[in-house]
Amino acid sequence: VESAQSLKQAAEDRHAQEQEDKANQAACAFDIGAVTLMLARAGVLINAGVTDCSSSKLKGSGSDGEALCTVDITSIVGAFSFAASSITYAIAHCGELVAQTPNVLCAAAIIDTIGAVAEVAAAGSDFNLNCGKGSTISPALDAEIN
Repeated sequence: VESAQSLKQAAEDRHAQEQEDKANQAACAFDIGAVTLMLARAGVLINAGVTDCSSSKLKGSGSDGEALCTVDITSIVGAFSFAASSITYAIAHCGELVAQTPNVLCAAAIIDTIGAVAEVAAAGSDFNLNCGKGSTISPALDAEIN
């Protein structure tokens, strides 16, 4: 009876491990997709930043142009932070590396915090440009953005 119970427990443990492995494989695929997405986003934002942060653009649009440039720069920091976070999560979900790097999820959480703070800064800079009747965006910059 004891032998049968231990065999049953071993089979249940094996099944649970297989389910966990499948979940990690799916998470790994999503993590890699997130890395690709965040790096593509960073590339698009860098391209926008090159235009929005040029000296001629900043001289011509005043504080609105500075705010738009700030949105671009802080969003770039956020995109790279979230890409780094996704790489860290991929380490946790893809293969056996997590056993060698036990603090990998802690690192991911710290990197996520950096990315979130950067995005909050971007949103704060964007308020001046896009929120409510008090928006101070210049007509020339508004036409260029929209």
